Amino acid sequence: MTTLVTGATGHLGANLVRLLLDEGHAVRVLVRPAGHREALEGLRCDVVLGDVLDPSAAARAVWGCGTVFHLAAVNQLTSSHPEEIIRPALAGTRNILTAALEAGATRIVYTSSLATVGRSSTPDRLVTEEDFAPPGSIPYVQGKVAAEAWVRDFQRSTGAFIVILNPGAVLGPYDYRGTPVSRLVTQFLRGGPVPLLPGGLNVVDARDVARAHLLAATRGQPGERYIVGGTNVTYAELYQELATVSRRRPLRVPVPRHAGWAAAAAVELACRLIGRRSPVTLAMAREILGRYSFCHTTKARLQLGHAPRPLRETLQDTVAWFRSRSVG
Repeated sequence: MTTLVTGATGHLGANLVRLLLDEGHAVRVLVRPAGHREALEGLRCDVVLGDVLDPSAAARAVWGCGTVFHLAAVNQLTSSHPEEIIRPALAGTRNILTAALEAGATRIVYTSSLATVGRSSTPDRLVTEEDFAPPGSIPYVQGKVAAEAWVRDFQRSTGAFIVILNPGAVLGPYDYRGTPVSRLVTQFLRGGPVPLLPGGLNVVDARDVARAHLLAATRGQPGERYIVGGTNVTYAELYQELATVSRRRPLRVPVPRHAGWAAAAAVELACRLIGRRSPVTLAMAREILGRYSFCHTTKARLQLGHAPRPLRETLQDTVAWFRSRSVG
């Protein structure tokens, strides 16, 4: 049967579609009529035009599909209108999953985020699938937390085969549109000063996350969530690895936590005065700076067979990808 991928024009989706096609799957994608489609050029997919917020488009997309991978989300941390991020995450997920079950789909994989698992204030404490983050004040996290909670309730009430994946910070090739984490790399490659933030993140390769989706559809347990991570790394360690693989040495400017808060507040105020969306907010800085998204990946390794590649390989291929697109 046909396999549906929503969010196929995004970084993860582009990698998942390529993997599915390489393995002989018939792939359908749901794409907004005005959406950016460069990631799908040259790929033999059945394209359905529509929005996840439109129930009729969701019904058209899932018709005849045995497996549904729901990745669609607004990959943006802030917005002048938070509902532009939160509503697609929650209402879009409801539409796709409800339509999928009504259409007879037998396997559904929902892509959440490590952000819904949470962060710790120390690098020594690794989060697991038993941890749940509060909604906080970042619209992206608010939407993901609400959507994942709805998915868990929906799975329990229906008994359907629905598996949840929680990827870490994703890097790797086929990133056509840019994401908040990949902008750390492109800023580094362009050679200007880069902020050396306190705290850390878990970096995982997009190709490994794509593979984890296929594994989840065949080996995952309904109702379970799996952290699909790679390497726990501080921002300082990430920049050191980037310097090694890129042979670039931009100025790294340490940003103490409270100074970062003050800078974020100033940027937010300035953007509000000129009527533009701020790329950072004080609330966002408070939630991220000095915090660690370090995690265990034992469950995904043992139950799914998730096998993330080394960080250096991911960074080498990420750098090569952006340089092929004339970045750095």
